[in-house]
Amino acid sequence: IRLIHRENGGLSAARNTGLREAKGAYVWFVDSDDWIEPNILNSICNLVVEDSLDVLCFNLQLVFPDGRKNPYCIQYDDSKKVLRGGDFLSEVTMPPAAWAAIFKKDYLVENKLQFYEGILHEDQEFTPRAYCLAKRILYIDKIFYNYNQREGSIMKSKQKKRKCENLLTVADSLFNFANNKLEKGTKEYDVILGKVAFAFSQSLTY
Repeated sequence: IRLIHRENGGLSAARNTGLREAKGAYVWFVDSDDWIEPNILNSICNLVVEDSLDVLCFNLQLVFPDGRKNPYCIQYDDSKKVLRGGDFLSEVTMPPAAWAAIFKKDYLVENKLQFYEGILHEDQEFTPRAYCLAKRILYIDKIFYNYNQREGSIMKSKQKKRKCENLLTVADSLFNFANNKLEKGTKEYDVILGKVAFAFSQSLTY
């Protein structure tokens, strides 16, 4: 276990620092107020290695202050089917949360996949790109992650102006990604443009 100290630069900066410093073959971006299920890392490692995965996605459960737990499971019939990124984004409705997946470190580094620093909704900007470029990505119908529901968290705050502006930043970043990294007319290109439209429509709600 290595503890890394750095000046507070927000969630994206912390994750990017962790990615640069990580020594293992795979990374998992676990938030500080959440936790993972016990005794699962061995089975996760077996899955990602046996299937040579770039990304492994899984389910989560919402945990409330009163102790209630509400499973949040993806509706997808072909669990354990390895897909390419564009097919995965088209077929599997994963929440845009970086902690709902395990990533191969070399895959992220080689594709220069980092988090956009200084914005809210950073996962919404990161996960479509990280899923889209994957050659081998798999969803497994198991709960691995506990998402702590607490008042006062950043995403529950009332920063309407900032959220609106940052969603427009997300839309702009994904649009540039589609036009600079993907071939027009492909499934990958079209699905990313769908994410652009969704982020823009969300910004209008604020």
